[in-house]
This record gives sequence, structure tokens and C-alpha cells, in this order.
Amino acid sequence: MKKIPASLQKMRYDKQGEIVQVVCLVDSVTKGGEYTLCGNAIPDSAMEYEGAERVDEGFCGSIRDVTCADCINKITYIRSLK
Repeated sequence: MKKIPASLQKMRYDKQGEIVQVVCLVDSVTKGGEYTLCGNAIPDSAMEYEGAERVDEGFCGSIRDVTCADCINKITYIRSLK
């Protein structure tokens, strides 16, 4: 199976009053790639309503570049499936 570059998106999240910036994997399989793997909307995210917002435009990279704990947990789960 041919490997394809990962679609990534920098996101800012409000984690209990602390704003953190992470790199999420874009879920290109469902919902037209408009959501991160952890389930947050990319194009219409708003910090004041959803507690999340995108930073800049998406970019290509590797799943090794993902720093979002929720995305990493889902990646780990998917990799464990047989």
C-alpha cells in the first residue's frame, strides 16, 4: 500500500483557561476533510464558541508531526487494529 503525506492543521485550543497550540491530523476520510481527527471543525471554528480555532492554512507532513493528544490517541487506536 502506497503511503500518502498526512494533511495537518495547526489549531489553538482553550484547555481550562489555558490557550495551547497543537498540530492535528486532518480527517480526510469523513466529512470532506473539514474536521480534525479529534473532531473539531477547521474552516468555521471559533475560540469563543467551540474553544478551538484554526491557525493559518493546513499543510502536508507526517503523522510524527502531530502534537494533539486526542489525535495521537485515535492514531494509536487505529494502528492497533488488525
